[in-house]
Amino acid sequence: VAHEYRHWRDYEDATFEKSFATTMKPWLDADYIPKDDRDYLLRLVWEVRGHATQRLQALDDAAAKLAYMDRAGNVVEGPPKELTSAYDFEAGDAMSIFQQAYQSDILRLTNRIKSHDGKTGLTKFLAAISKFDLDDPRNELTFKRFVPTG
Repeated sequence: VAHEYRHWRDYEDATFEKSFATTMKPWLDADYIPKDDRDYLLRLVWEVRGHATQRLQALDDAAAKLAYMDRAGNVVEGPPKELTSAYDFEAGDAMSIFQQAYQSDILRLTNRIKSHDGKTGLTKFLAAISKFDLDDPRNELTFKRFVPTG
């Protein structure tokens, strides 16, 4: 629910999209990036934010020792080891699903940017798109995590 709620909040936030369009303009206008990939950039940002929110919510719920509802609708209320395991799975799954679903797309796009603009261009792109990562010190789901810059 936290993941989808993040999408809705971002979608409803006109300043978010305006900021995205302004910040990402050099790549949204780049003719060396296929139009489908340029259009896909916003989706990638929404998804990294959704999955990061899902992970952080799992960490928060685990710390609060809340009951856990699994994907089959079963409520797990204890014992503590079982709850911890369920929330650890949820937090890890948020990262894993993002990586499985989107890492190859991110790498395809960033490899295109690097081959056209070099390492400096890639660094600029990552600095720009990273402005949309969730601003939480516990957030480990970021664009830079998934893109080798070496």
